Amino acid sequence: MLTDKQVRGLKPKDKEYIVSDDDRSRGNGRLVLRVRPSGTKTWEYRYFVNGRRRKRALGTYPEVSLVQARQASSESAEVRAARKGGLIVESRSSAQTTGNLGELLEAYVEDLRRRKKRSADEVLASFRRWIERPMPDLWETRADQVTATDIRDLLAHHIRRGLTTGTNRLRAYLHAAYQWGLTNENNPRLAADRVWGLTVNPVAAVPAQADYERPGERVLAGGDLAHAWRYLTESPGLGWRFPRMIKLAIATAGQRPSMLLRLRVQDVDLEKGVIDIPGGATKTGVAHVVPIGQHARPVLDVLVAQARLDGHELLCPASHDPGTSARLNSLTTALQIYRDRWERPTWTLRDVRRTAKTVLGQQGIPKDHRDRLHGHAMTDVSSRHYDRYDYLAEKREAMAAWDAWLSAILDSEAPK
Repeated sequence: MLTDKQVRGLKPKDKEYIVSDDDRSRGNGRLVLRVRPSGTKTWEYRYFVNGRRRKRALGTYPEVSLVQARQASSESAEVRAARKGGLIVESRSSAQTTGNLGELLEAYVEDLRRRKKRSADEVLASFRRWIERPMPDLWETRADQVTATDIRDLLAHHIRRGLTTGTNRLRAYLHAAYQWGLTNENNPRLAADRVWGLTVNPVAAVPAQADYERPGERVLAGGDLAHAWRYLTESPGLGWRFPRMIKLAIATAGQRPSMLLRLRVQDVDLEKGVIDIPGGATKTGVAHVVPIGQHARPVLDVLVAQARLDGHELLCPASHDPGTSARLNSLTTALQIYRDRWERPTWTLRDVRRTAKTVLGQQGIPKDHRDRLHGHAMTDVSSRHYDRYDYLAEKREAMAAWDAWLSAILDSEAPK
């Protein structure tokens, strides 16, 4: 069993870990202390119901001492025994309402993974970076006791630190997690794993910051793209894959970089000349086919060949875990390093998308064809319910027009 000295001496590690206050009894559950990389120490009572593990948060150390945690754990075990013996009959809601905010957010991310949403890792990283690490007390607060004021103060904290659009993203993720919790709990067609006790979404009362979402206006000059195309791979500190992923975004007329980062070898059909992206990897949830143009092909040739040589499924795997894709902020950082190295003006990959939209419009490509090339959701009734044409021929025409424009600027900006 643990001692006060042992609990005080536990140090954080790179990954969270647990230590057990094991009294060697069986069938009563056990008290554990979870130590997070942030240094936060959390007491939990863990037990099994019908073969499935359950846990009850008992508070953080040192606010809850070892003695207090043992008492709470013992009381929980007694209540479980009484329920099992039929001495206590409680509603499903009151019996299982124990989940804290962190557990709700983790459960939401697990649901994203079950639905094969590629954004799951990005959402979890945001929760850990912007909530768990800076505000562990909020993370450990029961989900049904988090208020709109708590959410407001959380976002205000990050705004004071200079985070702008990121606060809106965090708000959106939190709102989605609470909505998932409400739906999972109250939908009669779903079997909820846990009753969170949620009755309202506290995030709904906190407005997003509209001025942080100003639509971009920058259309890139040909010289900006020509310079990047020529010097990205010559910039130190960018690694091998990131310069080529940026070039791929340029070559594909500004396809979403988050989608490109998730590309697998099997998504690229060089023989047919298409990138065939499943719905789970797109923002809209609808499968998206991108024609491979003359500038994208050599980039994809080397990315696919290297992935196969390394035995990787992904074209741009994370360095720490080849089974997951590199994160978008890593690609953004690489672009910033390139701009700083060559003292180039500030621009983003979203500007490439806007530039392609503008250039293709100037070349007579209809707007709906441009939108389909970029994988936008088509919301009219005909598109959503009846139109099953893939528009690949129209996409190829649009990509050919982009290739021609790109060739022209590369030729005009070529060193003399």
